[in-house]
Amino acid sequence: MATMDKLMKAFESLKSFQQQQGPQTAEELVQKQKKELATTKKDRVTHCLTICENIIAQSLRTSPEFQKLLASHGDKFSQ
Repeated sequence: MATMDKLMKAFESLKSFQQQQGPQTAEELVQKQKKELATTKKDRVTHCLTICENIIAQSLRTSPEFQKLLASHGDKFSQ
């Protein structure tokens, strides 16, 4: 189930990024943006592509874990 592991890691990475986007002061925000702007955007795109590629994998669609994973993480990202 390497595909399932990749999918779970991508979801968790995006989830942690989403949690890091909490309220910050202006200084903190500017410093953080300078450091992480290029890599964060590239990482997020990579994780989104991984999710898209793995969601259509036939081996995952029949797995009961896939249904649970997709339901739980789909709700979180649609907020």
